[in-house]
Amino acid sequence: MDFQKVDIGKEHLLLSMTDIVKLVSNRKIMLDSYAKSKNIELVFVSTTDSYSTAVDESKMEKIIDNLISNAIKYSPANSQIQIELKCDDKKWVLQVKDNGIGISKKAQKQLFKEFYRGDNAINSKVVGSGIGLLLVKNYVTMHNGSISCSSQENVGSTFQVVIPFKPISSKSEIINSLSDIPIPKSPVEDLIHHTESENVVQASKEMKILIVEDNDELLNFLKSTLSLDFKVSTAVDGEKAWELISRQIPDLVVSDIMMPNMDGFELCKLMKSTYETSHIPVVLLTALSEKTDQLHGLGLGADDYLTKPFDMSLLLQRIKSIIHNREVVRGKAFKLINGESADPVIHVNEHNDKFIKNILRVARENISNSEFSKDEFASLVNMSSSLLYKKTKSLTGLSPTDFIKTIRLDHALSLIQSRKYTVTEVSELSGFTSVAYFSTVFRKHFGKSPTEI
Repeated sequence: MDFQKVDIGKEHLLLSMTDIVKLVSNRKIMLDSYAKSKNIELVFVSTTDSYSTAVDESKMEKIIDNLISNAIKYSPANSQIQIELKCDDKKWVLQVKDNGIGISKKAQKQLFKEFYRGDNAINSKVVGSGIGLLLVKNYVTMHNGSISCSSQENVGSTFQVVIPFKPISSKSEIINSLSDIPIPKSPVEDLIHHTESENVVQASKEMKILIVEDNDELLNFLKSTLSLDFKVSTAVDGEKAWELISRQIPDLVVSDIMMPNMDGFELCKLMKSTYETSHIPVVLLTALSEKTDQLHGLGLGADDYLTKPFDMSLLLQRIKSIIHNREVVRGKAFKLINGESADPVIHVNEHNDKFIKNILRVARENISNSEFSKDEFASLVNMSSSLLYKKTKSLTGLSPTDFIKTIRLDHALSLIQSRKYTVTEVSELSGFTSVAYFSTVFRKHFGKSPTEI
């Protein structure tokens, strides 16, 4: 796992009342697939079903993720990791115990120092910066807590975090919004050198998201969280997901990679190579962290890539970023509509590029046909009316009816500026049945009436 350096003098806590039992359980769920990939079982036990205390949830997630992922990293296959939470009215204690390679007495003294990593043979083969435990210690200290380690070589290690109970004393300290938590930069942005606008488009409550994940606990966790902002459906593997996608055409798919029957790579490749589904954005989730795996997913057409564990605020930000990127594509489409662009490529996906250019061609060919309907439009592009609506709306931001209207209005503007036709003639040549209606929509679109141009 990668963690940024932390300057304890500059970092601040964003405290909110948080159920620690639920938080630890959710992070364990997030790391289950990583453990499973190494045939390691994660076992979580707690002395209570619920325990609310004031913590910085984002920083606490990093503490928990680091300790559990380290235990997985340094444990042998077919072993078990115990995650134990003990809570009382004064404090709560988190223990992560593994049966791994262990840490020498000498190494334990240097454990929480910057860039230190153990020097045993196995550890030297494990990729990492060595800064994780330094960050963990600093975040624990910021919560007025302590962290310790007891370990024996070739037996295992136990890391213990002790945090005092803290109630919120002022409502002003409570921060419930995920948007208040700083979002790390996307690794995909590094891969494609993309700079994202600060004005991220807000997610729509009407947006339909399909989650594909074979871990039931993680699937339910993702569903319960994303359902607050989106309409969510689920599938347990790629095959079942493809059946749902073919029937429902969701607005976005969030998929795990390692799944039975059809994995996430196969599902992504199938979606992006199929004309009817190529417009649907795909976010891949995986326990695999190698950059080659990320590049493979992106090469198949994935819109983004997240390595487990991640916090939900990051996933929400990535979804918003994808919506923003679609606005960029729509901007290119509008430039082509207005004749402002000579760029032959509107969309990097060949099927999407072909679709946009095809609907543009059909709309222009029927520009003066006032009886041209959305059903006839769908027939001429060889797809159902519902699929035409979904693809056109996704790639241009307009319904087919509004898309045609935009084409006609831009054509009307060009005719008026030529000074060769009357307003009535322009209305007819642009496919409007009524001059009054034409004048109304023209003013609404351009801010001026046809006679004022």
